[in-house]
Amino acid sequence: RVWPRPDAARYARHLSTMAAIAARAVRDGHEVAMFGTDRPDAAPVDECHAQAVAQLTGDERARLRVHAVESVGPLMALLGSCDAVVAARFHGVLLAHVVGCPVIAVSHERKVATLMTELGHEAYCTPIDELDPAAASARLNEVLADRDGISAHIREVAAEYRRRVDAQFDRVFGAPR
Repeated sequence: RVWPRPDAARYARHLSTMAAIAARAVRDGHEVAMFGTDRPDAAPVDECHAQAVAQLTGDERARLRVHAVESVGPLMALLGSCDAVVAARFHGVLLAHVVGCPVIAVSHERKVATLMTELGHEAYCTPIDELDPAAASARLNEVLADRDGISAHIREVAAEYRRRVDAQFDRVFGAPR
């Protein structure tokens, strides 16, 4: 809805696909938290939630919740509480990785795919127009099965990035005394 080139059909397909992934995760027995990572995400999250709820029974619906996130602190806490994240926004992918959370990335821009490739997680990234709910759900179950290993790898890569940034700051501003 807020992409640089509005495309109602693409938007509707994306919401439908994300709702199907959420509904499958609930039917697989998982608790699912739906949330946005920016204020403009609120309406699409609500629309996606409504579509997912329509695919579930009463008992299942209790395991699918929307979380309103108003600032960075609560967002980071929520991401840190997740076993895995399915994200289509760059900062959703990036911030989930910051807290060591595995991600199934839906790439609508090159930067999402680039980040996932740099982490060595390109297998967990799918272009938005190729996203298949069944395939994404299978990949999500793979990620959940190896969550500890994937999280450890993410933390190793993040630590190396931190070292590189610290070294750059030391070169630019001088080493701390």
